[in-house]
Amino acid sequence: MKRIFLLFSLFFCAFALADTKVVNVYNWSDFLPPHLIKQFEKETGITVNYAEFDNNETLYTKIKHSKHGDYDIITPSSYMVDRMRQEGLLHPIDKTLLTNWHHLDSFFLNRDYDPDNKYSVPYLWSSTGIAVNTLYHNPKEITKFADLWQPQYHHQLLALDDLRDCFTIALLKLGDDINSVNPDTIKEAYRALIDLMPNIRVFNSSAVANMFIDEDITVGFAWGGDTFLASRENPHITFIYPQEGFQISLDCLVIPTNAQHVKEAHQFINFLLRPEIISQIPPRIGYATPNKTANLSLPADLRHNPIINPSPQVLKRAKFQRDLGTANRIYERYWERLKIGAD
Repeated sequence: MKRIFLLFSLFFCAFALADTKVVNVYNWSDFLPPHLIKQFEKETGITVNYAEFDNNETLYTKIKHSKHGDYDIITPSSYMVDRMRQEGLLHPIDKTLLTNWHHLDSFFLNRDYDPDNKYSVPYLWSSTGIAVNTLYHNPKEITKFADLWQPQYHHQLLALDDLRDCFTIALLKLGDDINSVNPDTIKEAYRALIDLMPNIRVFNSSAVANMFIDEDITVGFAWGGDTFLASRENPHITFIYPQEGFQISLDCLVIPTNAQHVKEAHQFINFLLRPEIISQIPPRIGYATPNKTANLSLPADLRHNPIINPSPQVLKRAKFQRDLGTANRIYERYWERLKIGAD
């Protein structure tokens, strides 16, 4: 009897485990409020196993070397989507399972990093521009990145501690492609950054909002999301979309090739595409949503905030990052030299 009972128990447990639905999500830190995860679990009966990462390179390394399908949904930025799709690391998106796809703004679709959005779904976005404290600086005198090379900003600027952001700013100043792989063009951008170094007070990416709130820094390069959060605490903080153009950091929902729960992954993505769901995220983190229907439902102060919702005319100046391939090594060498003060 004991043997029969044991066999029955093992069979029952195996059956229960087989019937358990899960989805494993790997997302940026603080990019999804916990109550939304609980809501999804309650609505679908699918258990969400949730983990967070801090940068694209950590995410890439994890997925590249994962052989067991540890994650079903990840959220790389556009240039990393480009790299991962070319390396065969992404599962195609089945748009027939995404009944909320039509809510997405066409501006964010069918970009070079993933033509026809075969592998990615736009999730949240921010931009790299200029943050200014209007108590100390006249924003009318700062309309483009090139303005911050002027000697009047000696030892005043915050520069983002991010290779792609800094080189993008220099490339835009020079009128070049932000995704250039030309060694001569990259060298020119490096020389421009060398010229900027006397104006840079600090490189930082982790405490940008706080530095502007506390007025430790009053002008510099910043992400729109951080500037938005800072402006809520310090109303003198404003954000400028430079005339030369600006980089959009678009984070996407994708499914790794070796995902074990593809159906559940599509359910989770479709959940996040619901306007009433995704609209709860921008007020918390300062990042904007590419969901046009959700934007219409935001509170008035957010709906008309130019950081969260820039005009179509401003968006025309936006640039999307792509993977740089082997040219990454060239950028990395110059970045190391820049940070140690080599000429």
